[in-house]
Amino acid sequence: MESLDLLKHFPPVSDSEWQNLLEQDLSWEPTEGIEIQPFYRRSVANYSHVFDHTDFVICVETQLDQTREASLAGAEALSFLLDQSELIADEVPFGEVPLFFRGDGIDLKFFEHLCHQASSRGYDISELQGSVTFSDQIEVPQALEAVQGTPLWSQVIDIAPWHDVGASLIHQLACAYASLSDVLAEFGADDAVDHLYFRIPVGERILLEIAHLRALRIGVSRILDAYQTQKRTLPIMAVPSSRYETRLDPDTHLARQTLQYMAAIIGGSNVIVSPEIKHGPKILQILRHEGNLNTVADAAAGSWMIEALTDSFASEAWKIFQSIEEKGGMKQSHSWMNLQIQQTQEQRSVAVLSGDIPVVGGNIYLSDQFEDTVPHEKSLVASLEDLRKRAHLLHPPTRVQIHGSPTSWLHRLMDICALEIVDSSADIHLHATSDGFTAENAHEHRISINEGESLVVAANDLLKLAHPHAS
Repeated sequence: MESLDLLKHFPPVSDSEWQNLLEQDLSWEPTEGIEIQPFYRRSVANYSHVFDHTDFVICVETQLDQTREASLAGAEALSFLLDQSELIADEVPFGEVPLFFRGDGIDLKFFEHLCHQASSRGYDISELQGSVTFSDQIEVPQALEAVQGTPLWSQVIDIAPWHDVGASLIHQLACAYASLSDVLAEFGADDAVDHLYFRIPVGERILLEIAHLRALRIGVSRILDAYQTQKRTLPIMAVPSSRYETRLDPDTHLARQTLQYMAAIIGGSNVIVSPEIKHGPKILQILRHEGNLNTVADAAAGSWMIEALTDSFASEAWKIFQSIEEKGGMKQSHSWMNLQIQQTQEQRSVAVLSGDIPVVGGNIYLSDQFEDTVPHEKSLVASLEDLRKRAHLLHPPTRVQIHGSPTSWLHRLMDICALEIVDSSADIHLHATSDGFTAENAHEHRISINEGESLVVAANDLLKLAHPHAS
């Protein structure tokens, strides 16, 4: 029997061929302002520990009258968003778990009521843990004076408003650095630093988000050092991002939220907030006790890719931060930053709605069955989810025959419109053209669909062709 000559059947592959293949198959250009390499080697990054704590606090955002339910679900801290000043319910567990209060209803009167309630239950205000984040109507010196002598956080550097209008990860870091510098410069580093914390949305792109959180700590440490404070770090409260939230597909949403929580833990968040009681605390408990994600401090340290991304995020954000400082700080640079962010948001929105940025459960891998709920108003796929709901209400199902080779973009369009692809007896015929497709129904009404255009525009046109009398 003749021996098998592997080299004959599998000739050697040169390094350049491997490089070209990697760049082709692993290329990724996120709208984050940095270039992502197809692979990373040891020489690209230095090993460094960014934080030394291992565990985190599981916090649930809830109502004042639902604290018992949240505690039974596994919450170790409670967060309350109060639009107006409210009396604190008797069941709020003072002194037992950290309590985080924020919103327009948090004023000096509310704080006085909080102190009175704590005292009446046998707790001194100095024993309480958590935050009392005063509304914008309360001047910062007043807020700092109110919480003097307590461990309570009173000043938040909230990145969510920047995130929600489309800021890239680098933009968010730059705004965080600049906001911190402004507070320390204006109100005194020694007075403010003990009562400051960050609140930051965390997405599901786990490697980028871990690097993002690590880069935040690097920049914050440099700023605190420049102001000669005793502290070299500040606490981070992580909240799940809603940028790509898919409410119609609950299973997809749970998978996305799990990735967000993993990124928040590995990235070193001190407090992780679940926006609901049912699933969030359980996921975080599983990640802690079964995933053992609370056993190693800065577990991502030494990962070549994450170390390189951390350095890139920190250095690029620092450049923008320096530009902000040259313009006079965050307040004077607000309009300039908004312009930068608007350009990124427009680019990202176009890419999501055209399918260039895949969003599982939003514009790709859509479930045939979904919950009849309202899409999240801040999600970039909300308009696509509205179309899916509209398409599923139209009866009978529309049958489509495709003449030509269907593309991945066309398949996404078919899924959003809930159209059935058949080989014959179709209600609509799609014919491939040089730049897309033409669609014609039984009444000889015809439309043109451009390959790669907004899925919202194409789906609207196609649904009107399929059901011309539907509203």
